[in-house]
Amino acid sequence: EPLQEKLKEFTQSRYDSRRGYYGTVGDKCVIKNSSIIKDVRIGDCCYIKGASKIKNVTINSSDKEPTQIGENVIMYSDSKILGAARVGDNCIISANCYIKDDEIPSDSIVFGQHPNLLIKPVKRPVPPKDAN
Repeated sequence: EPLQEKLKEFTQSRYDSRRGYYGTVGDKCVIKNSSIIKDVRIGDCCYIKGASKIKNVTINSSDKEPTQIGENVIMYSDSKILGAARVGDNCIISANCYIKDDEIPSDSIVFGQHPNLLIKPVKRPVPPKDAN
C-alpha cells in the first residue's frame, strides 16, 4: 500500500487537476450541433454552427467584432481566427493558419496568414443527373 500511495502522489503531481483548464468559451457564445471542440480558447460572442472538428485553436471573438464559423468546418492545430471574421460552410482551415477580419467563402481550404491568405476552392464531386 505505501508503494501505491507513492505512485499516486508521483502521477498526480505531474498533471493539472483543474478540469477545463485548457479550453475556455467566452460569454454570449452560441455553439450548435458541433462534433469535436477540444482544447480551444473561444472569445465572447462567437457563433459556431455544425463544426466538424475544432481542436487546439484560438478564436478571438468579441462583442465589437463577433466571429462566425459555418457548418462542417475543420480547423487544424494552432490555427487562429481573430476579429470580425466569417468562415463559410464546408471549409478547411490548415494548421498554423491565421485569419483576421477575413471573409472565407464556403467550400474553401485556407492556408497562410493574414493578410497573405491563400484561399482555394474545395472541389466536390458533381452528383450524376437523373436518367429520366
